[in-house]
Amino acid sequence: MIISVRELDLAPVKFNESIVPGVIAWTPNATQVGPLVATGEATLDEMTQEIRFSGHLAVTLQLECDRCLAPIALAVDTPIDLVYEPLPETVPGQELELHAGDIDLGFYEGEGMELTDVLREQVLLDFPSRALCGEECKGLCPVCGVNRNEQGCTCTTTIPDERWAALRNL
Repeated sequence: MIISVRELDLAPVKFNESIVPGVIAWTPNATQVGPLVATGEATLDEMTQEIRFSGHLAVTLQLECDRCLAPIALAVDTPIDLVYEPLPETVPGQELELHAGDIDLGFYEGEGMELTDVLREQVLLDFPSRALCGEECKGLCPVCGVNRNEQGCTCTTTIPDERWAALRNL
């Protein structure tokens, strides 16, 4: 669903979307399990041309544990509150300077925004920085690849310091 500036100029746009798995491209190790349900409203500030999305979304994703690669269910159930400004016009090659207050802003180009892009961004903002199946996850053995949470291994993971190899032969 495209939210256009022209449409917002007339009145706020309400949305009530249910997006099935496969429509939104997540990260390589994330898969959408059920529908993404989003309700809310998009409004336009006529003076600044800022588009504000507010509402609520819920979705369940399946991630991989960063240590042992086991599947993890991530339930995202969060309010939506995102603000987008029109991308400032710059000279090609010129960098855009951002200020401290700009950290909560996004930018858009053209005549509007795609709602699925907004929802994707909100979900990605709720991703954990490190996805773990549990605080005590032992991960995979770097030598034999066994999942240390399921079984132990006797591999040594210490790497000898080769700078002293000549002295070992004396």
